[in-house]
Amino acid sequence: NHVSVVDSTAPQEPIKNVTYHQADLRDSKDLESIFKNVDVCINLAALIGPVGYMDLKPATILYDNNLILANTFSLA
Repeated sequence: NHVSVVDSTAPQEPIKNVTYHQADLRDSKDLESIFKNVDVCINLAALIGPVGYMDLKPATILYDNNLILANTFSLA
């Protein structure tokens, strides 16, 4: 099996035998080539922001997280 990770930031300590892709999961154009030939997708991605951000921008967080979910599963 091969494991790939997609994140908006590069890993501080990469794991051996894991492929890392730096991309914004909210942008489906970034993901098309990454998700090509994917057999299984486990989505653990979410934007949460700093303490208090959820209280200030709940609609933004909900929108962004739904977009991540929709893009991830529509392309996987």
